[in-house]
Amino acid sequence: MRSIFALAAFVAAFFMAGPAAARDGCDPSLENALKLLADEYNELPVARAINSKGWLVVITASEKKGSWTVIETDPNTGLTCLLSTGIGWQALKYDGPET
Repeated sequence: MRSIFALAAFVAAFFMAGPAAARDGCDPSLENALKLLADEYNELPVARAINSKGWLVVITASEKKGSWTVIETDPNTGLTCLLSTGIGWQALKYDGPET
């Protein structure tokens, strides 16, 4: 349980270390955020979608550690914001209709 708090604190600290123009919990670049999650937590993108604001939402996860992170990116500025982190990631098979 302590590791999830360390993960959340580190990720939040990283995202808040951006320029003054960035919102709290955000980084000016999706690439920077994905590199941090890969380097520090072995998390790689496992899903992505466009939300109701038109922003890109990316879920990263580590099968080895079981951690996961949800981030969203503004398509106009590249500003990437942390939405949530957690543990216990389980990939599920999608059995819905094909589109």
